[in-house]
Amino acid sequence: MKLLNRFTLMSIVFSMFFIGCTKENSLTLNSSFDPAATGETATEEVINIDLGGNTGGGNTGGGTSRITGAEGLIADFNGTEENFLTCRFTQNGGNTTISATKFDNSQSLTMVVTGTIVAGNSYTFNTDGSITYQSDVQNPSANTVYTSQGGSVTFSSVSSNELIGTFTFSGDNTAQSNPIVVSNGELKAIK
Repeated sequence: MKLLNRFTLMSIVFSMFFIGCTKENSLTLNSSFDPAATGETATEEVINIDLGGNTGGGNTGGGTSRITGAEGLIADFNGTEENFLTCRFTQNGGNTTISATKFDNSQSLTMVVTGTIVAGNSYTFNTDGSITYQSDVQNPSANTVYTSQGGSVTFSSVSSNELIGTFTFSGDNTAQSNPIVVSNGELKAIK
């Protein structure tokens, strides 16, 4: 009896397998989507889709953000691109502090903006805030700490959990021996 039950069960399984493997009918094109049937010619259209984080490409006049993660800050420091993977912000007493550090904690940038941040508005350093850049966090000195002499930040998107914007600034180290120009800056800061 056990042998008969096993045989019956095996027969059912194989039958289901072979029924599922029958030849299918060939597919036919829907004539409304067939360019040859409608007399149309096929064309290729390229569509660029921004998946978020588009900050206008820094000060380049458009394009896609160079920041690829959920947060970050990227800018050209005297012509050399620097990428800060961590970029966070806090709000306290009407001030917003944005802090960015490189992945190895070798460099940091701190930006303070006074007052309420509004999307689309620009804020000038030394009037509406300040910026400090440390080129060597491990060995801070008068030669490695830079403060802003001018520049601005413009926020394109502002929410309670994220700030997106572009910035530029010029500054000098506290020894005033090595000016720095930071251009094409982009930031995406999270809380």
